[in-house]
Amino acid sequence: VDFRFMLLIFCVYFSMSITQVAKQLMERVLQSRPSNVEKDGELRVLDLGCGVGMSTLAIASAFRREKDTNVTVVGVDTSPEMIAMARTKALEQKGITKLAETHQCPTKHRDKDWIQLPITTTTTTNTEFLEANAEKTPVPRESFDLVTIMYVLHEVPLRGRKKILREARRVLRPGGMLAVIDISQDYEPSPSMLSGEPYLKEYQQNFSKQMAALEGFRSYSQQIVVPGHVVVQTLVKKSNPRWLGFLW
Repeated sequence: VDFRFMLLIFCVYFSMSITQVAKQLMERVLQSRPSNVEKDGELRVLDLGCGVGMSTLAIASAFRREKDTNVTVVGVDTSPEMIAMARTKALEQKGITKLAETHQCPTKHRDKDWIQLPITTTTTTNTEFLEANAEKTPVPRESFDLVTIMYVLHEVPLRGRKKILREARRVLRPGGMLAVIDISQDYEPSPSMLSGEPYLKEYQQNFSKQMAALEGFRSYSQQIVVPGHVVVQTLVKKSNPRWLGFLW
């Protein structure tokens, strides 16, 4: 009974925090919009480790309420089952007005490997889902204004986290924002939770320092979303001379 209660509480916090963070990120990204995207240009968001698409759709919903904003939100996950569920959720989500358009997107790391992906479209917001590894996606470098990673990195070992963060840096445009939403350092996990989360304690001890020291970024900030449970940590990618591009 206690486990079920804790699971229910976690699900409530998860849902609340995703919606809250999506709105906050939308406001922050739009405030910095003049430096990243022209007024009539497209704003692109990449959601790494999207699972069944809850975070991706929450972000899309937040931006959908903003007038005169052309936004594409791309959710990425390595699980084909998760991606299939995410696409189903997108089709069912209220407010979607146009379904099953096609969009060319690479599925492997070879130029000729393309498929037609179904996407869901509103008047201003496209939502796409791509099956790929967050450590090495097939998307072009410097092609997104915001990269989000929600409730993923506490489940990943240190080496994997480094790869995912490097990939986020690669795909972000200069001036773009990286946002990591995850379990707070202050959260005290139960023994039963720790038994299924082998990397959680190490994540809580080290991740904030790891993210703050990430090369190629500036303006580290941390904000409490749900006290004692959820925080959002953000960075802004530095602008670098083009000749340094090979370092990323």
